[in-house]
Amino acid sequence: MGGQRLTVSGVGYEPNGEFSPQPTGTLACDLGELLTAATLCNNSRLNPPTPDHPQWTCLGDQTEAALRVVALKRGVDEHAANQAFPRIHELPFDARRKRMSTIHRMPELESSNPMKKLRSVKGAPREVLQLCTRIRMGDHVIPLDEAIRAEISAANDDYARNALRVLALASRELPSRRINGGAAYTPERVEQDLTFLGLLAMMDPPRPEVAAAVNACRSAASAS
Repeated sequence: MGGQRLTVSGVGYEPNGEFSPQPTGTLACDLGELLTAATLCNNSRLNPPTPDHPQWTCLGDQTEAALRVVALKRGVDEHAANQAFPRIHELPFDARRKRMSTIHRMPELESSNPMKKLRSVKGAPREVLQLCTRIRMGDHVIPLDEAIRAEISAANDDYARNALRVLALASRELPSRRINGGAAYTPERVEQDLTFLGLLAMMDPPRPEVAAAVNACRSAASAS
Protein backbone atom coordinates (compact mmCIF):
# COMPACT_ATOMS: atom_id res chain seq x y z
CA MET A 1 0.00 0.00 0.00
CA GLY A 2 1.62 3.19 -1.15
CA GLY A 3 4.88 1.25 -1.44
CA GLN A 4 4.99 0.57 2.31
CA ARG A 5 4.19 -2.38 4.56
CA LEU A 6 2.36 -2.12 7.88
CA THR A 7 1.75 -4.75 10.54
CA VAL A 8 -1.28 -4.96 12.81
CA SER A 9 -1.34 -6.61 16.21
CA GLY A 10 -4.20 -8.62 17.69
CA VAL A 11 -5.63 -12.12 17.59
CA GLY A 12 -9.08 -13.38 16.67
CA TYR A 13 -12.10 -11.24 15.91
CA GLU A 14 -11.71 -8.76 18.76
CA PRO A 15 -11.13 -5.37 17.07
CA ASN A 16 -8.24 -4.29 19.28
CA GLY A 17 -4.74 -3.86 17.91
CA GLU A 18 -2.04 -1.40 16.88
CA PHE A 19 -0.59 -0.49 13.49
CA SER A 20 3.18 -0.41 13.15
CA PRO A 21 4.59 1.90 12.01
CA GLN A 22 1.77 4.25 12.91
CA PRO A 23 0.43 5.62 9.59
CA THR A 24 0.40 9.39 9.23
CA GLY A 25 -0.11 11.90 6.45
CA THR A 26 -0.73 10.51 2.99
CA LEU A 27 -0.08 6.95 4.19
CA ALA A 28 -3.00 7.29 6.61
CA CYS A 29 -5.21 8.47 3.73
CA ASP A 30 -4.15 5.50 1.60
CA LEU A 31 -4.89 3.13 4.49
CA GLY A 32 -8.31 4.69 4.95
CA GLU A 33 -9.15 4.14 1.27
CA LEU A 34 -7.96 0.53 1.45
CA LEU A 35 -9.90 -0.33 4.59
CA THR A 36 -13.05 1.45 3.42
CA ALA A 37 -13.00 -0.69 0.26
CA ALA A 38 -12.44 -3.80 2.41
CA THR A 39 -15.47 -2.84 4.50
CA LEU A 40 -17.77 -2.04 1.59
CA CYS A 41 -16.92 -5.13 -0.47
CA ASN A 42 -17.85 -7.46 2.35
CA ASN A 43 -20.83 -9.60 3.39
CA SER A 44 -19.63 -10.84 6.77
CA ARG A 45 -20.82 -9.66 10.18
CA LEU A 46 -19.01 -9.33 13.49
CA ASN A 47 -20.82 -10.12 16.73
CA PRO A 48 -19.59 -8.58 19.98
CA PRO A 49 -19.41 -10.66 23.18
CA THR A 50 -22.61 -11.65 24.98
CA PRO A 51 -23.22 -13.44 28.28
CA ASP A 52 -23.63 -16.70 26.35
CA HIS A 53 -20.67 -16.09 24.02
CA PRO A 54 -17.91 -14.19 25.87
CA GLN A 55 -15.71 -13.76 22.77
CA TRP A 56 -16.13 -11.89 19.49
CA THR A 57 -17.55 -14.13 16.76
CA CYS A 58 -18.48 -13.75 13.10
CA LEU A 59 -21.17 -14.75 10.65
CA GLY A 60 -20.17 -15.43 7.07
CA ASP A 61 -16.79 -15.88 5.49
CA GLN A 62 -13.96 -15.78 8.03
CA THR A 63 -11.56 -14.02 5.68
CA GLU A 64 -14.10 -11.26 5.08
CA ALA A 65 -14.61 -11.01 8.84
CA ALA A 66 -10.86 -10.55 9.30
CA LEU A 67 -11.03 -7.58 6.92
CA ARG A 68 -13.76 -6.03 9.05
CA VAL A 69 -11.64 -6.53 12.15
CA VAL A 70 -8.60 -4.74 10.76
CA ALA A 71 -10.83 -1.91 9.49
CA LEU A 72 -12.36 -1.48 12.95
CA LYS A 73 -8.87 -1.38 14.47
CA ARG A 74 -8.32 1.71 12.36
CA GLY A 75 -11.73 3.18 13.22
CA VAL A 76 -13.47 2.38 9.91
CA ASP A 77 -16.99 1.46 11.00
CA GLU A 78 -19.13 -0.61 8.64
CA HIS A 79 -22.37 1.22 9.46
CA ALA A 80 -20.84 4.63 8.79
CA ALA A 81 -19.22 3.38 5.57
CA ASN A 82 -22.49 1.87 4.35
CA GLN A 83 -24.34 5.09 5.08
CA ALA A 84 -21.74 7.14 3.22
CA PHE A 85 -21.65 4.74 0.25
CA PRO A 86 -24.94 2.78 0.04
CA ARG A 87 -24.60 -0.48 -1.89
CA ILE A 88 -26.77 -0.72 -5.00
CA HIS A 89 -25.36 -3.79 -6.76
CA GLU A 90 -23.11 -6.80 -6.18
CA LEU A 91 -21.15 -9.11 -8.46
CA PRO A 92 -20.60 -12.12 -6.18
CA PHE A 93 -17.35 -14.02 -5.90
CA ASP A 94 -16.96 -17.02 -8.14
CA ALA A 95 -14.11 -19.47 -8.67
CA ARG A 96 -13.55 -18.43 -12.27
CA ARG A 97 -13.11 -14.69 -11.65
CA LYS A 98 -11.59 -15.16 -8.17
CA ARG A 99 -12.98 -11.82 -7.07
CA MET A 100 -16.06 -10.01 -5.77
CA SER A 101 -17.25 -6.52 -6.63
CA THR A 102 -19.79 -4.15 -5.14
CA ILE A 103 -21.16 -0.90 -6.52
CA HIS A 104 -22.12 2.02 -4.28
CA ARG A 105 -23.74 5.40 -4.59
CA MET A 106 -21.61 8.43 -3.79
CA PRO A 107 -24.16 10.80 -2.21
CA GLU A 108 -21.58 13.49 -1.41
CA LEU A 109 -21.05 13.97 -5.16
CA GLU A 110 -24.67 13.73 -6.28
CA SER A 111 -25.19 17.48 -6.39
CA SER A 112 -22.52 17.83 -9.08
CA ASN A 113 -22.80 14.41 -10.74
CA PRO A 114 -25.89 12.40 -9.76
CA MET A 115 -24.82 9.43 -11.87
CA LYS A 116 -21.42 8.86 -10.29
CA LYS A 117 -20.87 5.51 -8.58
CA LEU A 118 -18.05 3.83 -6.69
CA ARG A 119 -16.96 0.26 -7.36
CA SER A 120 -14.99 -1.74 -4.79
CA VAL A 121 -13.23 -4.94 -5.83
CA LYS A 122 -11.44 -7.58 -3.78
CA GLY A 123 -10.02 -10.94 -4.72
CA ALA A 124 -6.95 -12.98 -5.57
CA PRO A 125 -3.98 -10.62 -6.02
CA ARG A 126 -2.92 -11.76 -9.49
CA GLU A 127 -6.45 -11.64 -10.88
CA VAL A 128 -7.17 -8.20 -9.43
CA LEU A 129 -3.78 -6.76 -10.36
CA GLN A 130 -4.18 -7.66 -14.02
CA LEU A 131 -7.35 -5.54 -14.14
CA CYS A 132 -5.63 -2.45 -12.71
CA THR A 133 -4.20 0.38 -14.81
CA ARG A 134 -3.48 2.83 -11.97
CA ILE A 135 -2.36 2.80 -8.36
CA ARG A 136 -3.07 5.11 -5.46
CA MET A 137 0.17 6.54 -4.06
CA GLY A 138 -0.27 9.20 -1.42
CA ASP A 139 -2.37 12.08 -2.70
CA HIS A 140 -2.06 10.93 -6.29
CA VAL A 141 -3.34 8.22 -8.60
CA ILE A 142 -0.58 7.33 -11.04
CA PRO A 143 -0.22 4.87 -13.94
CA LEU A 144 0.58 1.33 -12.87
CA ASP A 145 3.78 0.52 -14.77
CA GLU A 146 5.59 -2.80 -15.02
CA ALA A 147 8.10 -1.93 -12.30
CA ILE A 148 5.34 -1.29 -9.76
CA ARG A 149 3.50 -4.42 -10.89
CA ALA A 150 6.66 -6.43 -10.23
CA GLU A 151 6.97 -4.94 -6.72
CA ILE A 152 3.37 -5.85 -5.90
CA SER A 153 3.80 -9.39 -7.26
CA ALA A 154 7.01 -9.82 -5.26
CA ALA A 155 5.27 -8.69 -2.07
CA ASN A 156 2.41 -11.11 -2.73
CA ASP A 157 4.86 -13.98 -3.29
CA ASP A 158 6.70 -13.09 -0.09
CA TYR A 159 3.47 -13.16 1.94
CA ALA A 160 2.44 -16.47 0.34
CA ARG A 161 5.81 -18.07 1.15
CA ASN A 162 5.18 -17.18 4.78
CA ALA A 163 1.82 -19.01 4.72
CA LEU A 164 -0.24 -15.81 4.80
CA ARG A 165 -3.62 -15.49 3.14
CA VAL A 166 -3.52 -12.50 0.79
CA LEU A 167 -6.25 -10.42 -0.85
CA ALA A 168 -5.95 -7.44 -3.18
CA LEU A 169 -8.26 -4.41 -3.06
CA ALA A 170 -9.02 -2.02 -5.91
CA SER A 171 -11.62 0.59 -6.82
CA ARG A 172 -13.09 2.46 -9.74
CA GLU A 173 -15.52 5.32 -10.21
CA LEU A 174 -18.33 4.55 -12.64
CA PRO A 175 -20.17 7.25 -14.60
CA SER A 176 -23.67 5.75 -14.42
CA ARG A 177 -25.71 2.62 -13.79
CA ARG A 178 -25.62 1.81 -17.48
CA ILE A 179 -22.30 2.10 -19.20
CA ASN A 180 -20.68 1.38 -22.53
CA GLY A 181 -23.65 2.11 -24.77
CA GLY A 182 -26.42 1.22 -22.34
CA ALA A 183 -25.27 -2.21 -21.08
CA ALA A 184 -26.07 -3.08 -17.48
CA TYR A 185 -23.42 -3.90 -14.91
CA THR A 186 -21.51 -7.06 -15.81
CA PRO A 187 -18.09 -8.30 -14.66
CA GLU A 188 -16.70 -8.01 -18.18
CA ARG A 189 -17.72 -4.37 -18.53
CA VAL A 190 -16.98 -2.93 -15.12
CA GLU A 191 -14.12 -5.04 -13.68
CA GLN A 192 -11.55 -3.18 -15.72
CA ASP A 193 -9.47 0.00 -15.62
CA LEU A 194 -9.22 -0.30 -11.82
CA THR A 195 -7.10 1.66 -9.34
CA PHE A 196 -5.00 -0.65 -7.17
CA LEU A 197 -5.31 0.17 -3.45
CA GLY A 198 -3.15 -2.45 -1.76
CA LEU A 199 -2.70 -5.96 -0.40
CA LEU A 200 -4.03 -7.30 2.88
CA ALA A 201 -2.21 -10.36 4.24
CA MET A 202 -3.39 -12.30 7.27
CA MET A 203 -2.24 -15.30 9.25
CA ASP A 204 -4.58 -18.01 10.48
CA PRO A 205 -2.91 -19.42 13.60
CA PRO A 206 -4.52 -22.17 15.70
CA ARG A 207 -6.69 -20.74 18.46
CA PRO A 208 -5.36 -21.12 22.02
CA GLU A 209 -7.96 -23.76 22.88
CA VAL A 210 -6.77 -26.00 20.04
CA ALA A 211 -3.66 -27.15 21.94
CA ALA A 212 -5.77 -28.27 24.90
CA ALA A 213 -8.16 -30.13 22.61
CA VAL A 214 -5.29 -31.92 20.86
CA ASN A 215 -3.75 -32.90 24.20
CA ALA A 216 -7.10 -34.23 25.39
CA CYS A 217 -7.41 -36.36 22.24
CA ARG A 218 -3.91 -37.73 22.70
CA SER A 219 -4.61 -38.58 26.34
CA ALA A 220 -7.83 -40.35 25.38
CA ALA A 221 -6.01 -42.33 22.68
CA SER A 222 -3.26 -43.34 25.11
CA ALA A 223 -5.78 -44.45 27.73
CA SER A 224 -7.56 -46.68 25.24
